[in-house]
Amino acid sequence: MKDKLAFLEDERATVKIALGQLKADQKALNRAVNNRSVEFAHAFVAAAERGLPAEVFSQLEQRAALMLETGSVG
Repeated sequence: MKDKLAFLEDERATVKIALGQLKADQKALNRAVNNRSVEFAHAFVAAAERGLPAEVFSQLEQRAALMLETGSVG
């Protein structure tokens, strides 16, 4: 019974962290949408692609895709 309770507590902590991250993503995305133009977003992506190592840029692309998939947009 203690193992099950410990498992549930761990899962709760994991979900709480994930929900906090989603909320932070949504706030950041809303801030970006409301404060910047589409042209800025395109220029930012181009600058990131040229200025960041390929691995870091790939991680950013994956994070952006995740934000779109989870409905953090708008």
